[in-house]
Amino acid sequence: MPFDNENGYKTYLLGFSPFENENSQNAEEHKCYFEYVHSLFGKSRNNVIALCGDNCNTNQAFANLVEKTLVACSPHRFNLAVRSIFESYRPLLKKVNDLMRIFRNPIPAAHLWKRTELRAQRYNSTRWSSVAAMLHRYQQIKQYLPDLELPSRYNFEENIPSHRENKRIDSLCDLCIDLDSVTKILQRGNLTLAQARLWLTVSFKNFLTHNCDCVLLPILCIPLVSSLDWCNYKIIRVMN
Repeated sequence: MPFDNENGYKTYLLGFSPFENENSQNAEEHKCYFEYVHSLFGKSRNNVIALCGDNCNTNQAFANLVEKTLVACSPHRFNLAVRSIFESYRPLLKKVNDLMRIFRNPIPAAHLWKRTELRAQRYNSTRWSSVAAMLHRYQQIKQYLPDLELPSRYNFEENIPSHRENKRIDSLCDLCIDLDSVTKILQRGNLTLAQARLWLTVSFKNFLTHNCDCVLLPILCIPLVSSLDWCNYKIIRVMN
């Protein structure tokens, strides 16, 4: 049970028993597991107001089976927003990723090892934070690249970013720092729902409002409030 002093919350490692039918994880299996877990605590689907999750097909089918509303989660929208921002940098990110891929090979890695203990790091397309990690690693090792002499088959020099591209990378790294700061704020244990909504709305207005493309039922994402002062939201009614 580690404690995060920076964000002020404890994290618990949860364990879930497997589905009865481990060969399938379709909506029907989710429904059976959903009802089984509730029965252990003497509850039923009537105790559930809505479901929160991304809008994949399984989640949508599962929500229909249990007859509950599926509300898209804010972290999912956050990820979609960041991926859209990175879209304009796609050619540059591909170039840096290709460069990192070269240093995953034994011979180029050995040449780099002679100058630094740092290892090449590629990004994971499903995690935006891996882009920030890759760019940070590139900035750490780029000073050693001009001195490396690699076999021509690796097309090494073609994948080294130009001076102009390095400036764009610097700008993107600064952006990643800002994005990471929002992520850390959203993980604070004392953060209220109103504050979370404020940070998300201000940061990514086009992706986190009720009328964005990833919202299945927009009416459920429109807050009913008694006052709107950017600091304190009071939801006065929730309707299903």
